Amino acid sequence: MILSQIIINFTLFFVSFLSILVGRLSYISYLIAIEIMYLSITFNFVCMSVYFGEVQGFIFTIFILTVAAVEAAIGLIMLILYQRYNSTFEIFDEDAVNRD
Repeated sequence: MILSQIIINFTLFFVSFLSILVGRLSYISYLIAIEIMYLSITFNFVCMSVYFGEVQGFIFTIFILTVAAVEAAIGLIMLILYQRYNSTFEIFDEDAVNRD
């Protein structure tokens, strides 16, 4: 039971890590991948807390989710400011490179 949950957590983390490394689509895809990494880590803490019968994993999960929410809010603010300045969400915009 716990092994299948660890495999799911590792798969989620690895897929989101690969999407950061390989996929260079936009800032939104980066933010989503980072959030999936946070959620896979918190899911791992919850699974281990239930398995070992400890409360510390749940408490640490609350802190991680708080940091993830703040990170998402700051990231979205930066994304809105970037879109206002460059009129696009794309990271590798050829027009923006040629304009500078």
